Amino acid sequence: MEDKSTKNKINGAIISSRLAFVEKRWGSSAKQKLINQLPTKEKKLLDSPVFENSWFEFATLETLDKTILDDLAKGDPTILHELGRFSAEFNFWRLPDSVIQQKPEELFKNTSRINVIFQNFGEVEIETLPDKGNIKQVALIYRYQMDVSENYCASALGYFEKLLEQLGFSVTDVKETACQSKGDSVHRYEVSWIAQQLAEKVITKEESYKSFKGTKELTFPNTISGSFTGNSTTSKTTKPEISYNTIKVAQALDREESKFNWRIPILISLIFLSSLIWVVQWLFFSKVEVSTSTEKIQNYNCVGNLAVTIKVDKPYILINSKEELTGLVTSFEDKGKKYFLKVKTLPSNTLVELSLGEFLTNDNKAVEAELIPDVISLIAEVKGQKQNCVCKNAGGN
Repeated sequence: MEDKSTKNKINGAIISSRLAFVEKRWGSSAKQKLINQLPTKEKKLLDSPVFENSWFEFATLETLDKTILDDLAKGDPTILHELGRFSAEFNFWRLPDSVIQQKPEELFKNTSRINVIFQNFGEVEIETLPDKGNIKQVALIYRYQMDVSENYCASALGYFEKLLEQLGFSVTDVKETACQSKGDSVHRYEVSWIAQQLAEKVITKEESYKSFKGTKELTFPNTISGSFTGNSTTSKTTKPEISYNTIKVAQALDREESKFNWRIPILISLIFLSSLIWVVQWLFFSKVEVSTSTEKIQNYNCVGNLAVTIKVDKPYILINSKEELTGLVTSFEDKGKKYFLKVKTLPSNTLVELSLGEFLTNDNKAVEAELIPDVISLIAEVKGQKQNCVCKNAGGN
C-alpha cells in the first residue's frame, strides 16, 4: 500500500503566520481558539523552536482558514486576501536573496523555489502575458492532485500582491481566472504591476524577521496602489494614487526614555545568580552532567546493503548516505506501533535531518518527539535497485 503520510504538507511557518494574524487582529483569546483547532501533534510542537521548520497536513491549514473566515471574520471573504498579505510580510525573511533581488518577471519564473519553502505539493508554470503600456503581466498556472479550496486561492492572491509591494512595485491587478475547485483543469492566477520600481524594498529581510518580536510601527512612503474590491478570488485597483503603508520595523533603543536604566542592575543580578547556580552544579552534580551530555547523541550500528550512518540527536534522526537514495522510507516501532516517514530523494554525502515529530502511523498518529528509537529500518532505491538496512541503537557518545 502506498504511504501517503508525507503528501500534501505545508510548512509550520504558514500556521505561525495565521496564529500571529489572528492575535494581532482579534487578540489572544481568538488565537487560543485557533490553537484549539490544531491536532495534538501540532499542539505538542507549538512552543518548540522546530515548529516553523516542521511539516503538517494541508488539511490543518484549511481548518484554520475556515475558522478564521466563518467564526472570527463572520463570513467576510476579504479576510482571506488579508491573510495572504500578512503571510507575505511575516515570512519575507525566509525567501532566498537570489530570488528577491530579481525583477518581478524573473522572480515569478522562480516561483517553484518559493513553493518548496512553504508546501510540498502542486506543479506550477509561468506564462508571460503581453505588456499593456507600462504594465507588466504574468499568469501563474498551478496543478494540484488534490482538492484545494477557494480560501487557499484567495490568500495566495494576497500573498503575491504583498510580495511585490515589499519589493517596491505597485500591483494594479491580481485575480484568479480559473480554479480547479470550480471545475477547471488548473488554478490560474494573473498578476499585473507597474514596470517601474517606485521605491527600494520597503522592508528588508532583517526587518521582516524582527518585525514580529517586540517592534513599533513606522509609516513608510509606499508605491502607487489601489483598493481591494471585495471578491474572494480577485483583487482589483481603482485609479492609482500615492498611498502610505504601515510597516513594522525593528525598534531602536531610545536612550531618552529614562535617565536610570533599570535593566542593568537586573542583568547583573541574573548573571550573578547564573554563576552561583553553575558553581553549585559543578561542585555537586558534575557526574550527572557528564552522563547526560554523553547520552545526548545516540549512535546506531547498521546491517544491510545501504551504506548509511545514523545518529539520533533529539528530536532529529540524522542520516548520511554514501550514495543517493530514492524513495527512502524510514520506520521504527514503539509500544507496538510502527511509525513511517517517506522522503523522495536523499542526496549522497549530505547530512539530512528527519524530525521525529514528522513520523506518523498508518492512521496518522504522531510519535512523541522525546522517544529515542531502539531499532530504525530503512528501505530505498539505489541506482534502480531496492536495498535496505536495519540500524540498532549502540548508545551515546
